[in-house]
This record gives sequence, structure tokens and C-alpha cells, in this order.
Amino acid sequence: FPVTIPPYSGAKGFGYSMSIQNDNEMIVGAPFGEKRYIYGNNQGEAFHYVLSPVTKEWILISEMGQYFNMDTLSGAFGYSVKISGKRAAISAPFETFYLDDYPLLEVANQGKVYLLEKDQFGYFTNRTIYYPTSVSLLDGERNYGTQLNIFGDILAVGVPFSESVENDFIEIYNLYCPPLSAPLYRDWE
Repeated sequence: FPVTIPPYSGAKGFGYSMSIQNDNEMIVGAPFGEKRYIYGNNQGEAFHYVLSPVTKEWILISEMGQYFNMDTLSGAFGYSVKISGKRAAISAPFETFYLDDYPLLEVANQGKVYLLEKDQFGYFTNRTIYYPTSVSLLDGERNYGTQLNIFGDILAVGVPFSESVENDFIEIYNLYCPPLSAPLYRDWE
């Protein structure tokens, strides 16, 4: 197989995270790069590729972050990626979070996870955003989505770098439930 290279020079961290399914579809994260039209360190991007059955080359289908605006310039979109069936999960663990009670108050490095589903043309465009479910200024939870995984209809989101080591956790969601509901399971270490 030929080597796959970043589609442009600003895709720093290309290959930091990768996920392949069925030997012919791949998502590659570049969380430390700059998107073409939004300049800022660690904006990040994720790339969707398919393997050509004829040439055996990976063909870029889309830059997945181009379908929506990121909330912060240093979100590190693509830090962790996972493709499973018609779904893709992509983390941005350094994105700013805004509290519902205080919409102008930013909580830095809180993180988000973007769950994308394929449209009828095979592009990952339909999105749902998952936030930490128990955010408060006192929780000290940071970097939501540093690691993630999809298995069946379950989304697992890791938060291994909260301010207090005793509070590291994993949230597990049923993808048929609304994302702002409580997770099915929260594993405290």
C-alpha cells in the first residue's frame, strides 16, 4: 500500500489518531494543525478516506471539521477518532465549554465529543455534540474525550486528566438516548 500523507502542510499531528473499518474506510486525526480557513494553533481536523479498489490508494473524501464551526481555536479536533458503521466519533478535548447558567463564562479545556453520522451520500455531516454531563466550576473535570470508542450503539468517552486523579472517569452513553441525559454508566477509578 502506498504511504498516505497529509492533504496540506498545516495538518500538524496527522496520524495522531486513526481508525479503520472493513479494510477500506479510514478516519485520520490531525489535532495540532490549522484548518485552511480558520487559523489558530491546535484547531485540528479529521480526514475521511476510502481505499480505491482499483489503485489501492487512500482517497480523501472530506475534511470532517469543515461542516461546522468550532467553538474555540485550540480545541484539538481529531485528538481521538473512531469509525463504526455509519457513525464516527471525534474528540476535541481542549475546547472551551460554556455553562448554561452563565453563558458568557468560559471553562477552558473542558472538551467535547462530536458524533457524526453519514448522510445518504456517504459523508459524515449529521452531528450530535456530547458534553461533560456534570460540569461545574468546582468539579475540575478537564479534557473530556481525550479517548473515545464506539461499540455497537454505545459511545464510551474517557476523561483521564481531570484535575484530581481520584476523579478520572469514563462515561458510557446509549446512542439512542438524547446526549444531554445522564450517561448509562460512569466508571470512577
